[in-house]
Amino acid sequence: MTSVTPSGSATPNAAGRLCSLLFLVTSHLPAQPQVFDAYSFSVPAGYTQRSHKDSVELSKVDQKNRYFCQIGLYRAQPSLGTAAQDIDAEWKAVVEKQFKLVGAANTKPFPLPGAPDSISRFSETETAATGKMLTLLIALRYPGRYVGVLVNASHAQAMQTCTPDVSSLIATLKWNDPASSPAVTSGTSPVGQWEKVIVSRPPTRYNPITKQWEYSAVEAMMQFKQVHRFRFDTDGRYTYTLDADDYNRSERSQIIEKGSYTIAAGAIQFHPRTYQDGKGPKNQNPPLTTRATPAPHVRRFSIGEHPQYKDSAGLQLQNKDGAWETFRPAK
Repeated sequence: MTSVTPSGSATPNAAGRLCSLLFLVTSHLPAQPQVFDAYSFSVPAGYTQRSHKDSVELSKVDQKNRYFCQIGLYRAQPSLGTAAQDIDAEWKAVVEKQFKLVGAANTKPFPLPGAPDSISRFSETETAATGKMLTLLIALRYPGRYVGVLVNASHAQAMQTCTPDVSSLIATLKWNDPASSPAVTSGTSPVGQWEKVIVSRPPTRYNPITKQWEYSAVEAMMQFKQVHRFRFDTDGRYTYTLDADDYNRSERSQIIEKGSYTIAAGAIQFHPRTYQDGKGPKNQNPPLTTRATPAPHVRRFSIGEHPQYKDSAGLQLQNKDGAWETFRPAK
């Protein structure tokens, strides 16, 4: 079975993990949760859906403006260990087997709430049926596994128009069965490495002409990213680091605190021994200066789901104001 593009050319149907380019039907699906593999999601308004064995295809065609946008969702895959390995594997399985690469691929971090280690790869691609188009692949990385999200658009303006739809879809993605979610360290010991990633702003800008939020390379470059990490060793020592890249001032800030810890009555008692901080040029290790050692402090903790929010499993640390912070297993 074939599908017809706005220009009238036919595209072949794809099988397995490969998502076909377009599939047109006259009716649209309601914006309600759809179940696929081990997760659920909501279809953005205006998209049609077609299900394959190992993927789900969402398509939207604007006949008037002669452009298309297609989103493919794939089965969750076990993580290979690093973000680079995961995006390489998914790129080969989803993109290289389906399209011809026209230009060099651009890979960059794609931090998201709940999936801060996500990564993306972008390139111009081509097929005999549709000619050149833009392809974006996102590996949504969770502890122990990732989900591939493929986006195809006919040109740059179409990609900008589709970006808010992709963002809204990703925001609705949730694991259906906690048992199928990536395993999180159990028990009462925080031993291991944990991290929390904070991004200051989304890489989008509101377009008053289209009345939509669109991806903006300028906004992406202005993001302020902070990575908080804890490492708890089995010998009772800990290391806390704060690594912040300030793209506005082209600086990198770093804090390193080391000490010992004990556990009692569901709380971690921190006993700092050294404290260093420093600033330097972006992409370089800044020179560190030793500062006054902080006073000992205590934080309640648990390992598992956040006390208030679902799909937020990890190391939960309570702040002075009573709020909880989630630190996920570091990669």
